[in-house]
Amino acid sequence: MLDQDTCAPPVVVTLPGQISTANAEQAAEQISAAFTPGVTTVIADLTSTACHDRSAVRHLLKAHRKAAVRGRQVRFAIRPGGLLRRITGSPRVWWRLDSPQMLSSG
Repeated sequence: MLDQDTCAPPVVVTLPGQISTANAEQAAEQISAAFTPGVTTVIADLTSTACHDRSAVRHLLKAHRKAAVRGRQVRFAIRPGGLLRRITGSPRVWWRLDSPQMLSSG
């Protein structure tokens, strides 16, 4: 059993095929809930997510900021040219264009 001081491997959270205003808050909660004791990195797998609206992006970034305040990381696995990347263009967020497995090592 892991205690608070043990660093667990990254947890991958696979998000639904489409995130919109209707389910964006739930998606962000999935990310936050993955931070169980010892987990410092959560990978939000958006590689199969077809589209996002701006409200959805705001909720995902809110989950990212909430984790950062607590010294944790949310990494987003997204498809090349995905809306999430185009909207944010943020170098401060762990955007990778590859599979969630590749994010586990970096």
